[in-house]
Amino acid sequence: VWAVLDSGIDRQHAHFELHDNLGLKNGDLPHQSFVPGTNDDDALQDPAAHGTHVAGILAGEQITGEDAPIIAATWYHDDRGDSAVREIALPRISGMAPRCKLLSCKVLRDDGSGDLAALLEALEYIQDLNRGGRDLKVHGVNLSVGYPFDPSWFATGLTPVCREVDRLVRSGVV
Repeated sequence: VWAVLDSGIDRQHAHFELHDNLGLKNGDLPHQSFVPGTNDDDALQDPAAHGTHVAGILAGEQITGEDAPIIAATWYHDDRGDSAVREIALPRISGMAPRCKLLSCKVLRDDGSGDLAALLEALEYIQDLNRGGRDLKVHGVNLSVGYPFDPSWFATGLTPVCREVDRLVRSGVV
């Protein structure tokens, strides 16, 4: 199970149908929204589309067949050192771990903005689900978000987010 702490994951996206990546049958791992004024169903919606994009890199997979290939672009250098972009047709695309389960933790609002409190609350939620490392249910966490802070406030690696991420890593979470 990989948790995606982001803008949500669109439960309707075709990439997650093949392996039912969002179907966490075990009631111990509910998708949750940590954004004030939202409910947990909002964790499986993603108007900003960023969380869905990130989830696709982790676990998306789509097979289309020859009659409707996926059109992609490839960038390359040839043996003369010239670079170019070329269109290619693919019968399928896949994320890094297409059969993994995904846990959506919504920490960003629909406009893509967020606050530190929601992010820290979601990291604590993962710790609680895993019982501090004694019962790993969530094996990895993806955090493709950032936040501004005054670097004079903290030494390197000692921001609140850095501390919580380090605590998760020490508990066995990737």
